[in-house]
Amino acid sequence: MVVDWQQAEARSTALEQFAELMGEFDKPRYFQVNSDLCAHSSSGNVGCTRCLDVCPADAISSIQGRIESRIEIDPFLCQGVGSCTSACPTGAIEFRLPETRRQQDTLSAWLGAYREAGGQAPVLRFITHDSQDAERALGAVPAGHVIDAPLEELGAAGHDQWLTALAAGAAEVRIQLHPNMPARLSAF
Repeated sequence: MVVDWQQAEARSTALEQFAELMGEFDKPRYFQVNSDLCAHSSSGNVGCTRCLDVCPADAISSIQGRIESRIEIDPFLCQGVGSCTSACPTGAIEFRLPETRRQQDTLSAWLGAYREAGGQAPVLRFITHDSQDAERALGAVPAGHVIDAPLEELGAAGHDQWLTALAAGAAEVRIQLHPNMPARLSAF
């Protein structure tokens, strides 16, 4: 529905219709945890805590079982940042939205198009949407060989994306840190 908010009658009608809308909200699950691969706990000894350390939403917790503890992610707190998947050394946490393969195909396509256009030594730069908008507002333009890959959060760019970019011909992969970045992510 397209509404001309300047017209009082159209605005009033639209607001009445909005009040009548009913339904269910289904929050996406951004992750999948494979406990068999997780190195968090074994034989009662706590091991890896990398996902716990980097989650900016505090959506990940360690749940103590009878013998071993396990990692659980609260789907209602998870914001889909993806830093946990990037930090996980065993691949036990898999980022599902957007699909990793789709992200990799997109990066490969961008780098392929750059090379087909005659570009050489491309640099793929992971940058947040906010940082990119701030740069544009200041009139800053990245160098011609820099290809920006905007993300909601930098933690979503993990080693699989870095290696995909390098395998697809990127000369460098950069991660553009920003001043508002949570300390737990910049430490990662």
